[in-house]
Amino acid sequence: MDTKEQITIYADTRETNTSILPRLQKLGVRIQVGELEIGDYVLSDDQVVERKAAAEFVASIMNGTLFNQAGKLRLKFARTLILIEGDIYSTGHAIARDSIDGALAFLITLDGFSVLQMKSQQASADLIYRLAKSSQSPDAEPSFRRGKVTQGRSEALFCIEGVLGVGPSLAVRILDHFKSVSAFFTASAEDLQQVSGIGPKRAERIHAITSWQQSDLEAGLQHQSLFTDPAV
Repeated sequence: MDTKEQITIYADTRETNTSILPRLQKLGVRIQVGELEIGDYVLSDDQVVERKAAAEFVASIMNGTLFNQAGKLRLKFARTLILIEGDIYSTGHAIARDSIDGALAFLITLDGFSVLQMKSQQASADLIYRLAKSSQSPDAEPSFRRGKVTQGRSEALFCIEGVLGVGPSLAVRILDHFKSVSAFFTASAEDLQQVSGIGPKRAERIHAITSWQQSDLEAGLQHQSLFTDPAV
């Protein structure tokens, strides 16, 4: 398979002890493993997969971590798929069925997530492959941010990768071109297009993010919402 056309998936280091990565590699996927900021598999700039065994999913409902995690996923990605392996109603945990159904309703209705129940890790791997194949365009680059970075160049790359639409390879080219984070954030859309891999549309998108400025009205409304008593 041509490297330029090869599907790339970024996987969290926790997934290395599963059978999913070997299966994806057998399907011809290029796997990049690292400490993902959030999620288990990043398929594109806006799509992520969170994988949980049934018992792990139910436990996360009981200890509240599921909802905290959902909030972070919603902020980072436009599309989130939660894959649950096994029967969530037969885990042996002391939890009412209504509580499980309520959590599912919250994820699907309020957070807009897609939730699928899978029979096995192989089934999960096959679906992840199909999703990645469908979502990745020829010039797509999945977002991947390392959880731990060292001072200097690594920190600079981490900052640049935080911009929507900028993946790890593109971040390297950006830093090599502009030499500093500040030069990148103050660059015009025309300047951004001088970087290999940034076309007109992506340049406009990145520039809109880096040059966005909050109005006084928006700031006032945000301040008011933070200190308004919801009971009033």
